[in-house]
Amino acid sequence: MGFDRNLMVVLVCVTAISCDQGGGGGGRQSIGVNASNVDIGAEPAVELTLEAQALDVQEILTSDSDGESCLDFTVIVRDTGGSPLADVSVDFSLVMQSNADTGALNPTSMASLADGTATTRYCAGTAVGRANLQASASSTTVNSDTFTIGKKGEYVLEFLGSTVEPQVSQGEGEEPVVSLNLADSGPYDCTNLSFSMKKSGTPVGGMELTFSTQDDPPRGVKLAKKNEDGDFVKNDETGKMRAVYTATSSATGVFSVPFCAGVSLGTAVVSASMEDDDGLTVSVSSPVIRIAGGITNHANFSLTFDAENGRTLKGYFNTNSNSSLVTRVKLDSRQDGDAIRDYPIQLIAETGKADLLNAGRADPATGEAGFEMRALHMVDHYAYRKHAFLANPDAASRCDPEAVAASLGNDANLNFSYRNLAENWRSTVVYAVRGQEHYYDENHNGVYDGNGDGFWDKNQNGVFDADDVLTYDANGNNVFDYNGEWFIDLPTPFVDVDENGAYDSNRDVLMGDTYQAPNGVRDADTIIWKYEVYPIYMGMSPYSLTHQSIYGDLNVRPTTNLVSSGTLFAGSIDDDELFGAGANAATRAQSTSIAKFIYAHGVCGNLLPGGTKISASSQAVRPANYGERSPIITFSIQGDDIYREASRRLLKGSNQGAANAVINFNAVDHPRAEQGYPIDFQIYVPDCSNACTGDLVSGSSGIACDSQTYDVTLNFVEPESTGGEGLALSVPLTMASVNTCQCVTGAILVGDSCSCPEGQSSDGADCVANP
Repeated sequence: MGFDRNLMVVLVCVTAISCDQGGGGGGRQSIGVNASNVDIGAEPAVELTLEAQALDVQEILTSDSDGESCLDFTVIVRDTGGSPLADVSVDFSLVMQSNADTGALNPTSMASLADGTATTRYCAGTAVGRANLQASASSTTVNSDTFTIGKKGEYVLEFLGSTVEPQVSQGEGEEPVVSLNLADSGPYDCTNLSFSMKKSGTPVGGMELTFSTQDDPPRGVKLAKKNEDGDFVKNDETGKMRAVYTATSSATGVFSVPFCAGVSLGTAVVSASMEDDDGLTVSVSSPVIRIAGGITNHANFSLTFDAENGRTLKGYFNTNSNSSLVTRVKLDSRQDGDAIRDYPIQLIAETGKADLLNAGRADPATGEAGFEMRALHMVDHYAYRKHAFLANPDAASRCDPEAVAASLGNDANLNFSYRNLAENWRSTVVYAVRGQEHYYDENHNGVYDGNGDGFWDKNQNGVFDADDVLTYDANGNNVFDYNGEWFIDLPTPFVDVDENGAYDSNRDVLMGDTYQAPNGVRDADTIIWKYEVYPIYMGMSPYSLTHQSIYGDLNVRPTTNLVSSGTLFAGSIDDDELFGAGANAATRAQSTSIAKFIYAHGVCGNLLPGGTKISASSQAVRPANYGERSPIITFSIQGDDIYREASRRLLKGSNQGAANAVINFNAVDHPRAEQGYPIDFQIYVPDCSNACTGDLVSGSSGIACDSQTYDVTLNFVEPESTGGEGLALSVPLTMASVNTCQCVTGAILVGDSCSCPEGQSSDGADCVANP
């Protein structure tokens, strides 16, 4: 047996100079000191080994008892080749915790004999407890077995061990602790504690002894097996409850005490005590049992992304991408949210380079494990082609509109949506960790009680719906029942490359050696997994920004969008669109706005990368000589996004009344994806407020604004993570002149001013001939 961490170290006898051979006790030393640190003379160090021989006895009695109180300890000194070494100085010492007489060693130092042996005899004093003998030669030290010093007739209670082995945990000090998971939250939520009872060194069998926790142990802790109820008693002194268990010692004097964690974090200690024949109390305690948390729960196992471009991979045809995305996996326990760091994550990807950070182990501060993703050369490393375009490979490999149109037979009545094209351009990533399958805790007791249906949650939304598969039918009615403690049942992790919701051995990517379907059992300890889809972005183009679909006739241009009730941002904007057909001067003088939209996807149909900035502006192409009406472009909250949590909106922030917008990385699965991600904005033209001028205005002055033309422009700039490239899309906006000026008789209107004809001048009221 090795050094016992529970013992303080007392070096009783170190050299013949420092110890009296006939006396007991020695100078106390701090924990961790051993004979290898003690000066053993001026002899030069020799390369050797020390071999400790097993003790003949494991227990002796104190010197004031009637019985054997001495034992011999022998070591063999050998050279590195294994041959015995003679005449090597060997020092002996005692390691024991006690302030009483600890006895004596004889000799405390001797030279090894011809067979390499050196032997000392230890005789106990009056101190009781556990001890080791230690031998040192040159710079080598070896310990004897641990032995016990007791009194005749004395009962000895000891903690033997735990089926979950005590460990010295980082940050927990030097004492070993038994670490358990929360109830039903991992493989180690219960343990069995063993204690021994001996009298005068002889095991005591058939003795009953009551073990208990401290008062108010963590909620749900019990001294019982997992499927049994525990007993509790009230401490009359404190009025608080403690868990109890009465055990009977076996023929070898061993008590077996079950311990199961509850549903809250904390620590517990199991102890027992009795009075011996002399009325003295004999006690024993377990190590500290630390209930530290559960393994990861499927429901709280999720990804966190960079706040800008969280998941869009930038792809290239001519090289590998240098754009890396770091994604972090949250490894939180179910009940308390504390980070669980016991198990590394696993990762597989459909395409691209996926690298685990820190070997997949969680960061000790955040409890998150990380991985890095980037796209590889898109000629050789591309995702599974759901739409193969076998007759025209360029349609699939380059997302070329002409190639897609050709594959449609250049038929104006046919089109292929960018939404479907995007299915060819995304990489599915599967991440997994040792954890527990999620269940609905109907009675809120923190443990799984069974009697519920199981299902494979294919779309990962946490509830059973039309696309999911019933894997365990608890009541046999072939219908999923939301009553009872239903659970999510998982198969072996795999990348579903064709996204058909089933494992196909000839094409899907399996994590592991063999595929196993959901087993119909709620597993508290298994491999749990989820998937995430990373879009692959290949740039943007005017065609993709202005088309929801690629048409067989590329000249076909959509005009309206049913979702936004707007008009496509393409083609000229004139009075008829701004003010309505046949609008008169008075109508055109009023302010007006027109709803526009543009599609926010790239050449292969995926949403523009998160962090893409869209800014709107207008520039005068044909400025007005008078009455300028510069248009104002503003973005608004998109559709029903006002009801959505801000991080799930299509555009970051409210964007209400702003002339710029930012694509939200967390919107790749936004409902507007079905319509090609239309982004709504408004083009607002202020009213004509320029008053007519001159002294010859009749009645109310009226207003006049010159005809004018502006270029309305949307600028798109990718984030730096995907290259920072930009594209501008402009359309002309033309407004006819507006004039409601009225001049006095004889006066003429020039622009916005009433003046007299040539050769006449105003007399303040009319135009008269010049004198």
